[in-house]
Amino acid sequence: MKHELAFNLIGKQLDWSDAQFAGEFRELQLMIDHKYDAYQGFQPATRFHVALLNWLSQFAKLADRQIAYRLIKDRLIFVSQREMHHLVSLMMPIVERHARSRMAHLLNMPLYLMLQDGAACSRLDLMRRRTLYVGLSDGARIDVFRRYNEGQVSNEQVVAFSEISEDKWEDLQSELRKNLMEVGPRRETAQFEVVCLVDDFTGSGSSLIRWEKGQWKGKIAKFYKANKHRLGAELATDCLLHIHHYLASQQAKSQIERDLQAFGLSWIYV
Repeated sequence: MKHELAFNLIGKQLDWSDAQFAGEFRELQLMIDHKYDAYQGFQPATRFHVALLNWLSQFAKLADRQIAYRLIKDRLIFVSQREMHHLVSLMMPIVERHARSRMAHLLNMPLYLMLQDGAACSRLDLMRRRTLYVGLSDGARIDVFRRYNEGQVSNEQVVAFSEISEDKWEDLQSELRKNLMEVGPRRETAQFEVVCLVDDFTGSGSSLIRWEKGQWKGKIAKFYKANKHRLGAELATDCLLHIHHYLASQQAKSQIERDLQAFGLSWIYV
């Protein structure tokens, strides 16, 4: 369907006057060209204006169609794949900033002196290698994260799913031990001291952590219950769990912080 015909049909669906049509046409065309046609969930050769027309057609009442259209135009936030990949690329600088802050605290030195101190830099490099990145869902885009940080993060530090098998834990620890032996004569413990749980989006925070029917549920609670026996083995006893979302609502951030505090553990919130 040609876009002119689709726009005419959309205008009829919404009962636009000629003046309204002219204004809405320009704005819709701008949104389509720069955003919505980049959506990868469409079937092959499908364009946004055709999908919008089909979607509006399901509403029998004119008032409902107008409300639905205003919702799409004024309230919908669409994040394209290019924008999401940019957010993925920003993750490592955030993790690095927290790592430097934590190391400065552990070594009791000002943050601005960290990169001037050889011992501090060596300890920071060790922390980087002893950090494990775990995807909480397909949306975590762990493959994209790995490509953006090639050379900084090894394949043996990245796990695509949070349900890690015993064999996988053994492989992760074995590779960590091998890498640490290559660093130098010092025998460092082959334990992960930071675990970074990664996901794409949280709107309410409840899928991550929540109190329900007298017990803690959610991805954090599930990961903790499945792996708490590893403290002192694959995980350091003071292992830090770092939570990172590429996108989150303010409501989700507030709830996660509140519920994690009630959960009784120490976390870094991002």
